[in-house]
Amino acid sequence: GKNGDGWKYKYTDNSIRGFQQVHQCSPWMNDYAVFSLMPVSGMLKVKEDDRASTFKHENELGKPNYYEVTFDNGIKTEISPTERGAHMRFSFPKKKEAHLVLDGFLKMASIKIIPKEKKIIGYVKNGLFTQENFKNYFVMEFDQPFSAFGTWTAKGEGVTSGEVTIDGEQVGAYLTFKKGARVQVKMASSYISDEQALLNLHRELGNHKNLEETKREG
Repeated sequence: GKNGDGWKYKYTDNSIRGFQQVHQCSPWMNDYAVFSLMPVSGMLKVKEDDRASTFKHENELGKPNYYEVTFDNGIKTEISPTERGAHMRFSFPKKKEAHLVLDGFLKMASIKIIPKEKKIIGYVKNGLFTQENFKNYFVMEFDQPFSAFGTWTAKGEGVTSGEVTIDGEQVGAYLTFKKGARVQVKMASSYISDEQALLNLHRELGNHKNLEETKREG
C-alpha cells in the first residue's frame, strides 16, 4: 500500500511499492517506526508510485520464516526475518541497471551511506502515537560494493547523486549495483541507539553467510 496507508498488504492488489519493517498492531492504529527497501531495475525511480512493480500471486510464496516474490519485470525478492531484523536478497535481470531504494516514509528520517563499509545507518521518526523523543535506529550491511549511490526527497528537490547524508521529512537514499547483481543485505533496528542496532545485527545475523542460514534458524 501507499506510505501511511493502514492496510499494508491487500491480497487483491497486484503491485508492491516496498518491503517494510512493520510494527503495526492494527490497520486503525496505522504503523510507526517504518522504513522500506525496494528493488528497481533499469531507470532509477525513487517515489513510491513510480517505483511500484506488478506481480502475480502464483509467483509469490509466504511463510513465517521466508517470503519470496518475483515481479513481472524479473526482479526476485527474498526475505527471512529475525526478531529485530531481516536478511534480504534481491536478484536482478542481467541486462539492466540494478538499484535499491531506501524510503524513510512520511515524517523525519536521517540517513547516512558509508560506501567504504558497504553500509547504511540512520533512524526514522514516524507514526501517529509515538512520543516526541522516539526514534527507530537502523543499520544495513550489504555483501557487495555500490557502483553508485545518492539521496532523494519526495517534496520536490529530486535525486542528488553522490550525496551520502540526508535529514528531513519524506527523504530516502538509493544504491546502484552492477547489472544482474544478486544482492544480499542484513539489517536490524533498535529503539535505543545506532550502537544497539549494530549489536542486534551482529547477535542475530552476524554469523549468517547467506539467506539460507537465516531461513533455517527462523
